[in-house]
Amino acid sequence: MSDPVDFVKGEIFGCFAEGNAKVGHVLDLRALLRNCVIYWTPEQKDAFQTALSELALAGKLERSNGQYFLTQKGADQLSPPLTP
Repeated sequence: MSDPVDFVKGEIFGCFAEGNAKVGHVLDLRALLRNCVIYWTPEQKDAFQTALSELALAGKLERSNGQYFLTQKGADQLSPPLTP
């Protein structure tokens, strides 16, 4: 079984990717909870806050006013730069 925190991080970025998110895009926590979290294991659900915190500490998300926003570093993860 994969690490629950890494799984949740992947799910969060999957939501951003599905929405074709750009820098500054707000993570829609309600949609994530409604569409994804209900299918997660208890361990994955417990890892949710840790995953958000780690993504913020890594500079991939920014937290402001209780919301999480995609940063440039996070957007780069969604669409890595093209190599020649």
